[in-house]
Amino acid sequence: MLTKDQNNHMNENAEMFVKEYCKKYVGGVEKHGGNMWEMGLQQLVDNAKDEVKDQWSYLLDIERKVKEIQHLLNDTEEDELEIFYYGVKDIMEGDYKPYKSRHTTCKEWIGDWYAR
Repeated sequence: MLTKDQNNHMNENAEMFVKEYCKKYVGGVEKHGGNMWEMGLQQLVDNAKDEVKDQWSYLLDIERKVKEIQHLLNDTEEDELEIFYYGVKDIMEGDYKPYKSRHTTCKEWIGDWYAR
């Protein structure tokens, strides 16, 4: 038996999925035309494989962002929490790219951030 909170959580997720799914479906029809149910089996398999590859890339980049946030948090002193907040904000907005950066530590990045 689900608790009230679990039921609400499930329903919110389901409602969000339906809304997003419908937008995606309509967008796919507008972009590609045709009917999915008329595709051959191999075309469906090939398209599904392409989608999995996209998902894999997204998951890896999400994982990288989480690790960047963890790195910032672990390297942030208590008096630098405001800078940590802006570092996380940059990560969320895609502006913080340590793998393309000359910085080796969070403190170097913080120094650069103050210089902005």
